[in-house]
Amino acid sequence: MTTPKKKRPGPNTREPLAVAIGPVATTIAFAWYDRSSWEELRALAADPQVLDDSFEAWLFSAESTLAQLTASGTTVVKLRLDVSAAAAWASEQGRSFDSAARAAYIAITAREKASQ
Repeated sequence: MTTPKKKRPGPNTREPLAVAIGPVATTIAFAWYDRSSWEELRALAADPQVLDDSFEAWLFSAESTLAQLTASGTTVVKLRLDVSAAAAWASEQGRSFDSAARAAYIAITAREKASQ
């Protein structure tokens, strides 16, 4: 039996906008950006092809996703992502600053805030 290979994001594959932070996905940590942090993200990301092409496109997608999650009963915690800190963390971990690293960083940040 062969193990299915993980698919790599294609040129039209967008980054996931939310990550579960609890044992049951009833609370979601959602990375939030303002225009300047979005531009910084686009400049530093190892995978800019999975990001929306503009801040406005990201904001539209983010607000739509937030509305859908909230309507489904999910609690959404918006967390401003400190892009330079996240990129530095990824580098310290020997990781590429890609969507997986950003999701891990926002999850760690959310857990730290929740435990305070």
